[in-house]
Amino acid sequence: MTGKRILAVHRYFYPDTAPYATILKNIVEEWVRKGHWVEVLSSKPSYGSFLNETEDATPNDYKITRLALKPERKKPVVRLVNAIKLCASLAKKILFSKKYDVVMISTVPPVIGAWVVAVCCKLRGTRFIYHVMDVHPEIGAISGEFKKPIVFKILSMMDRFSCRIANPIVVLSNDMKISIEEKGVSNIEVIPNFEIGSVNNDVLLPYRPKEESISILFAGNMGRFQGLEKLILALNECEIDIKKRIELIFMGEGTEKEKLASLVSEKKLSNSVVFLEPQPIEVAKRMMQVADVGFVSLVSDIYRYAYPSKVSTYLGQGLPVWAHVEADSDLAKNIECNGIGFVSDSRQQASLQDGFKTLMGLVSESKITRNRVSEYSERELSKSKILARWAQLLDKD
Repeated sequence: MTGKRILAVHRYFYPDTAPYATILKNIVEEWVRKGHWVEVLSSKPSYGSFLNETEDATPNDYKITRLALKPERKKPVVRLVNAIKLCASLAKKILFSKKYDVVMISTVPPVIGAWVVAVCCKLRGTRFIYHVMDVHPEIGAISGEFKKPIVFKILSMMDRFSCRIANPIVVLSNDMKISIEEKGVSNIEVIPNFEIGSVNNDVLLPYRPKEESISILFAGNMGRFQGLEKLILALNECEIDIKKRIELIFMGEGTEKEKLASLVSEKKLSNSVVFLEPQPIEVAKRMMQVADVGFVSLVSDIYRYAYPSKVSTYLGQGLPVWAHVEADSDLAKNIECNGIGFVSDSRQQASLQDGFKTLMGLVSESKITRNRVSEYSERELSKSKILARWAQLLDKD
């Protein structure tokens, strides 16, 4: 096999803390191990100073071009400027550098990044791999980011073009695949994410669950898509003996965190709910090892356009999953069919309250074991197996 010349593009790259920054690093290193030449186009780590654009070779023999992009959280104008700068740089590389055999981009920046790559790759005769972590602009319409009809229509046309040029489109779940197929394309691969980070059993825990409690851990972003206030309200409606046994642990940050904390205070649930700051991945994994169940939830219809990456991390630590999602979603079916947790149907109003009762029964009867969860994770989500699929992807023209 002759090594390919590859350009991989994303707004964030290791050592930045965004999960995809580490996922992409692992994919790139796997490609390098297989004899390919890889360049990464990204930005300087978001916690660093804003120096000039730099190029540097890493010890792993791939090149990184880092752009000086400013922090953009809650700054839509800055986000747009950053997207334009990144897209201009990648267009210049694709069109005027020595020809790449493959260019891969994910969904940050959404829509516009993939469209620029698709146009340039078509002009240059270069293969384009589209790694869709979130299906846009559909998920943006739900969040309100792309709620204006004219904006949504234009972005839909752009993304449909990108999907038709891509060879292939890579998504995280069968539900996402179905949503992409509705754009009129069929060249789609389903490759789930692997868990990131290492395990260190010697790290200090920021909090240890009460020994007599049944602990439910939510780790990650507390945003609008999770609907976490419903979990707190459901606990508030539970019988007193359940409240005494249950301990909710929210670990992370997000736009809804302050509202959730206020709701806990209002309902006088401080003895049952704990909030922790975001933790390094090694500490987060250690927390997953001492909790009883990991909680994941998505608001209505989001399962069609995204797949929560925290699920693979939960499972990698042998942590059973409580998923509050539509019962016919790919996530729900996987959990139920493989016995790695349980599901409460998000379309049923009382399902969260019933979920607390189900959890207590499963824990007391030991019906879901960590060994079973770990075996599933190793069989279906191991890092080596998933990276091997990314390596094989390059062999398919």
